[in-house]
Amino acid sequence: MASGELRVFEGGATRSNMAHRFDLIPREANEALSRRLALGAEKHGENNWKRGGEAFRRATVNHLLNHIYDYIENGNALEANTDAIICNAAFLCTIEAKKRRR
Repeated sequence: MASGELRVFEGGATRSNMAHRFDLIPREANEALSRRLALGAEKHGENNWKRGGEAFRRATVNHLLNHIYDYIENGNALEANTDAIICNAAFLCTIEAKKRRR
């Protein structure tokens, strides 16, 4: 079924079909992202990252790689590396999606 087509449920209720499966995102991934975003909001202000430009994007790649390398070499003490990895990846996903929408 393509996105936008109607899906009929028991009893006859209908909804538009969604191509995305948000229900498949692991709870732990959402928790990791929310922990890191809360830490960033406390340290830098809520949604501060949204004001970044190209230099911020490059810094985000560097932070992401730093945490990947540290995870490989040292593991994940206090979930710091995996939380940072998913958060930096989310920033990059958002930055790239905004570029496509322009």
